[in-house]
Amino acid sequence: PDGAVWLQLLFGAAQLGVLVVPVSTRLKTAEALHVVNTAQARMLVVPTRFLDFDYIEAASAIQHAVSALEHVVDVPVSGEFMWDAYPVREESLGEGLDPWCTFSTSGTTGKPKLAVHTQSG
Repeated sequence: PDGAVWLQLLFGAAQLGVLVVPVSTRLKTAEALHVVNTAQARMLVVPTRFLDFDYIEAASAIQHAVSALEHVVDVPVSGEFMWDAYPVREESLGEGLDPWCTFSTSGTTGKPKLAVHTQSG
């Protein structure tokens, strides 16, 4: 879900040079599985619990179905930044032309597609 923790994850990924593929919290497990499998994600970050849905259980099912998925990390839903949760990394591994984040197109001309944005974009 949107919030301070999401921003920390997004900008932390940029610092590490990691591509983020957001998955809507409104998707059902099978739909989320399709996105994670298509992206061949190696890590999935999920809220502990949100919208009365058990994302940890869904993530476990997705992890069993996607061989590339090595890590599932659950984070609490909070409106606050988690400044002390992880050590601060001073150097940046990401650069301006690195892929940073994908967004879905509207799908008006067919199925929605993932549009990749660079860090400098």
